[in-house]
Amino acid sequence: MKKHLLLITGIALSISSMAQLLVDTTQAENKNVLLEEYTGRNCGYCPDGHKIANNIKEANPQDIILIRVHTGGYAPTSYPNFNTSFGTPLADQSGISGYPTGTINRHVFSGSSTSMSRSAWSSVSNQVLLETAVVNIGMDAVVDTANRKLYVEVEMYYTGNQSVSFNRLNVAILQDNIYGSQAGASQFNPDDGSDASYNHKHILRHLPLGTWGEQIDSISPGTFVRRTVSYVLPESISGVELKLEDLDIAAFVTEDKREVQNATHVKPRLGSAVSINEFSVKPISLYPNPASDKLNVEFEIRRVSDVNIKLHNLLGQTVFSTNKTFSSGQRKFQINLSDLETGIYMLELSNGAGTSTQKVIIK
Repeated sequence: MKKHLLLITGIALSISSMAQLLVDTTQAENKNVLLEEYTGRNCGYCPDGHKIANNIKEANPQDIILIRVHTGGYAPTSYPNFNTSFGTPLADQSGISGYPTGTINRHVFSGSSTSMSRSAWSSVSNQVLLETAVVNIGMDAVVDTANRKLYVEVEMYYTGNQSVSFNRLNVAILQDNIYGSQAGASQFNPDDGSDASYNHKHILRHLPLGTWGEQIDSISPGTFVRRTVSYVLPESISGVELKLEDLDIAAFVTEDKREVQNATHVKPRLGSAVSINEFSVKPISLYPNPASDKLNVEFEIRRVSDVNIKLHNLLGQTVFSTNKTFSSGQRKFQINLSDLETGIYMLELSNGAGTSTQKVIIK
């Protein structure tokens, strides 16, 4: 599997200093529900849990995020193998004692563990949907089909106080429409198939930020945070094809390993970078120009993407080159010119959707 690339831009900014693009409002919103099901293909009662979860989501499709974690003794490694390295630690922290079981927003509603029987999922979900979140969350995702690179941009706006000093951002890659065997399907959830051929949905395939996510240190009310994640999607995971058209991307904020403060999800848009206009880079200004020691480059991009920044002399030689991932909006980059000779150069900005050039004079 190819390694993921994580870049963080725009960390912990005041809402007054950066315009929001994805978060709908600065007013406190109600929580969404993250229902993590612990399941397996050899679990005969698990399709009943799937059906219950499906019904909960159908009642509130925009507010319910389902993640099915295949792990434990009921999750075989035969095809299709849905086991991941994340399943065991996730199950261990939830304190599950049987299958099917689930956690809702990783909160302890009864006893000492976050896991609960499927019979409680509906009532607890309705309870959580009425609670006020301390953070609003919005996201966007796109896949460049030319190189299978996934770009995820998440924005958070904090509206309430917390008793903890940090949060964690988690991103999950989920997949629908994977057909394979499922014990108990014909009896408990025939709408999704039979024991021999069952439509597996909301399957956890990967966590690009790791099992417990990326730490967020600035969480006081009025704080705006943007995170950008990019990850090269492999053709398959554990022998199961990772079909781009069947992916769903979830993002959620936790206090630490537990207590989901809010969650959201989006189906990623697909397209070649050369055909997605919103990837284009629009230069705004270069200053100072003429320059001597440093050159500030300001540009605007509509969607998160990789940007190639190059500086060529008049002989066509590349004297400076770098590639960075930038989130959407107006961005600034600084080039050190101290080692370059005086003269005329051409600055090139490109990201697959096109190339723009501007003249730079070094004095």
